[in-house]
Amino acid sequence: MKHRIHHQFTLTIFFIICFSKCFSLTLSTDGKTKYTIVISAMANENEKHAADVLNKYLFLITGASFLIVDDTHTKSDFEIIVGNTSRNDLKENKINHPDGFSISTQKNILILNGGTGKGVVYSVYSFLERYCGCRKYSNDEAVVPKKRNTRYSRCN
Repeated sequence: MKHRIHHQFTLTIFFIICFSKCFSLTLSTDGKTKYTIVISAMANENEKHAADVLNKYLFLITGASFLIVDDTHTKSDFEIIVGNTSRNDLKENKINHPDGFSISTQKNILILNGGTGKGVVYSVYSFLERYCGCRKYSNDEAVVPKKRNTRYSRCN
């Protein structure tokens, strides 16, 4: 009986590992990063604001400088894509509601996408809260953890 339960447990763990969508990204090590923040060359105000907020908080958390570039710059293996750019497939990442958003990855690329309204801003704030541990209680009060080595993991 013990062998059967152990076997079922092992199979369950195997299927969770094989069929779950997991990501793990190391955004900074010792206060340095390989990542750039990428926005569209034609980014709207919400996308620019979202990239600025992400840049500010990632610096406060890690001490690393994340350069913001537009999608005309040479593609890198280490990017944080904010909003709709020429880098992400629009069909796969299309958000139908103006305030809807998604957080996803493709290999070492983090994609923070949103609808045509405030969705992209919500995507950045959600990432900062869920995966970075930030909390903003008012314009004057926020909790920003300090982590010179930052690795983020998630499974769907």
